[in-house]
Amino acid sequence: MKRRIVVLVLVLSSACFAANDFSDAVAFYDFEDDLVDAVGGNNLADVGTPAYSTTHKEGSKSVDLELTDSDGGSLANASLSADFPGKSGTSNTTMSFCAWVHPETLPPSKSAMAIASKYKASAGGRSWMIRLFCDNADADTQKWELWKGYNSGDSYDTPAALSPSHAISANQWYHVTFTLSSAGAWVISVYDDTNATRDTASGTFANGAMSVSTTQFLVGARTATVGNDIYWDGLIDELVVFDRVLSVAEMNQVAAGTYGSLSGSGPRYYYRMMLQ
Repeated sequence: MKRRIVVLVLVLSSACFAANDFSDAVAFYDFEDDLVDAVGGNNLADVGTPAYSTTHKEGSKSVDLELTDSDGGSLANASLSADFPGKSGTSNTTMSFCAWVHPETLPPSKSAMAIASKYKASAGGRSWMIRLFCDNADADTQKWELWKGYNSGDSYDTPAALSPSHAISANQWYHVTFTLSSAGAWVISVYDDTNATRDTASGTFANGAMSVSTTQFLVGARTATVGNDIYWDGLIDELVVFDRVLSVAEMNQVAAGTYGSLSGSGPRYYYRMMLQ
């Protein structure tokens, strides 16, 4: 009996793959009804009562944190994975942080809202913090900031900052990326989804590598001397942490949803052979 081989060819366009693959990340939170880390086991405990919104950028939901309810997520330093940036007892001083953020309000004059942190506002507790800050009395000069501790967490550098070309507004989506090298070189890059613009600033901190510390990891807040403070007010979606510095191309891929093994353009061809 003669047999013939039938080859089926399935052609999928790159549009079918509009999702990031974060399998090489340290932590990834998609906020689909929980604070679970999908890649590194760095699952967060609820702080306050986080809710989940169908207003989102990736997947089907985002996490909704209310400043007035002191909402957020936390994980003790000892429970962080061994590769987590700033974990005590390690030399993890290189990182990249990405997230979609949608502030519902903006910080008033000389106030801030933390997106995420491993930073306690006291000696020995300072590693890193990412926040939105208002720098003037009229509350119309908002900027994105990266804070870094040094000297075993006892001291902190002058914050790295980005003042974007378009004024930051409430109820708009921004994709924020912060990178920090072991030499203290930093990049802040923010994509404004409403205006379809990207602003980037870079520099080098004066005091080298960030300190590791025993401070907890927080999403939506900073560890204060007692309790937590500078809570985020708004939505956060697709938060991811890396233990390396992302390139500009990779920042764009993450924002576009094309990062990882399924990234790239053009069609993909899949072949299946069957005997008949």
